[in-house]
Amino acid sequence: MSFKYLGGVLSLILLCLSACVKEDTPIILPPKTGSQIMQVFMGPKPYDTTVFVSLDDKKIVRKALSYNWDLRFDASDNGLAILMNTGKNMRAFNTGKKAMHIVTDTVGQPEVWAYDIPNRLIDSAYLNEWHVNGISKMDVYILRMDDDNFTGEKYYKIQVLSADETGYYIKWDTLNSINAKTIFIPKNRNKNFVYCSFDNGGNVPEIEPNKTEWDMCFTRYCVPFYGFSPLIYYPVNGVMTNSYNTLSSADTAKLQDFKTFTSEQANQMQLNDYVNTIGYNWKSPTGPNFSFVTQDKYVYTIKTQKGYLYKLHFLDFYYQGIGGAPKFEYERLK
Repeated sequence: MSFKYLGGVLSLILLCLSACVKEDTPIILPPKTGSQIMQVFMGPKPYDTTVFVSLDDKKIVRKALSYNWDLRFDASDNGLAILMNTGKNMRAFNTGKKAMHIVTDTVGQPEVWAYDIPNRLIDSAYLNEWHVNGISKMDVYILRMDDDNFTGEKYYKIQVLSADETGYYIKWDTLNSINAKTIFIPKNRNKNFVYCSFDNGGNVPEIEPNKTEWDMCFTRYCVPFYGFSPLIYYPVNGVMTNSYNTLSSADTAKLQDFKTFTSEQANQMQLNDYVNTIGYNWKSPTGPNFSFVTQDKYVYTIKTQKGYLYKLHFLDFYYQGIGGAPKFEYERLK
């Protein structure tokens, strides 16, 4: 075979291969549209509506009543974490007893009950102690919470029986009853958490959207105040970011001009996965009526589900003089 013929064959092969290689398609980001303003409504005091927001889609994704659930459960296949609804001022203690029917009162309760601290959620959940390597210790916990009208307290007792990739089995009852009920809370891998309520004989309400559909939610929760002895937890209304694939940061100087805040300044702020980075401090109480002043110089950044970076600040907490209506401005930086 001649070199000339061999060269022609090789050229033909290379030509065919190059025709089979798919050209890279450049990713084109949607154009920036300038700043946007959104206002959400949590309802009048005690601001009992949780509002889930997508910055990328510029919309409210879902609303849910904050009091419609008592416990939420890690919905991932290997998840075992259980969190309390601190929006109900919910706290707990472990009785150490293994039988539900013998727990009928709060004798021996601690001075300070245990809360869930709102930072990374799962890492700080008190009820995480229900198991050892996924096997239930069968401890009975007493849960204590304010009722919906803040006129008293409710007590329940629970025992986590088991959990696997399909869901959780728990036994629960009112404190002074001996007729415990078992409920199954199925997992949903599209969610961060699945929920249960002790109302109406026990149910599994739909609370949050799919985890890829939202960036932050406005809700009620408790935070620790360390300047008191004993330590107290106080209900606040603020922002929690999505624990899945969402990061945020807060400007520590708190003296920024939102309009001139740049990507370079944002790059100096460390993004983190703490869900309460934005929190509630963008408003400050003032005056004898405990009204709020919005701190519009506090600038936050959020890296959303779609990977875009936004700057955000708050403009108001009121609508026509009624609280529970956070108004904020946000703009995509990159």
